[in-house]
Amino acid sequence: MVRLGEVGIMQNGSLISEKLYTYKKGRAYIRIKDLSFKEDISLNSAVFIDESFKPTNEVRVKENDIVFATIGATIGKANLVTQELAGSFISNNTSKFSIFNQLAYPAFCTYIFQSNFFQEFIKQNTTITAQPKITNKCILNLKIPLPPLTEQERIAKEISQRKARAKALKQEAKELLESAKKEVEHIILGG
Repeated sequence: MVRLGEVGIMQNGSLISEKLYTYKKGRAYIRIKDLSFKEDISLNSAVFIDESFKPTNEVRVKENDIVFATIGATIGKANLVTQELAGSFISNNTSKFSIFNQLAYPAFCTYIFQSNFFQEFIKQNTTITAQPKITNKCILNLKIPLPPLTEQERIAKEISQRKARAKALKQEAKELLESAKKEVEHIILGG
């Protein structure tokens, strides 16, 4: 078991004025609503920051950082940053976890953050103010199992494969249900 603080560092996101939002192009501004407990970061309702914006100390993410919600009703949502989202900004209600060079496999750490174990830790260590909140310091003190890198990679790939299979089965079930509805409708209407 190792403390997360031995594996990486955390940094709070930044508040960027809504005046700089655009919905067409620019750098993504990842907010809590873009994060998920089990899926990838969604850009369906994302806002972007105009390319003319000259950042000063606003926090950006790089590929393989993990972004998670640190405040609010959905505290604990966590997602891995893909190459597509590298360079994006993160909101002040989120933090990023950057893994020290080669100490941990990013997808493995993401699955730790998305686990029931981590979510229970969040619940037990949340400070209740106007909104639930957890500090980076608290998270960095959490002890996690950290097998050798090759084992972390194997575990992460196995989880990814199972998630992909579950997603495919869910889609297949949805299609079968839709087909059954049409068939019943056809029978009822005598077509």
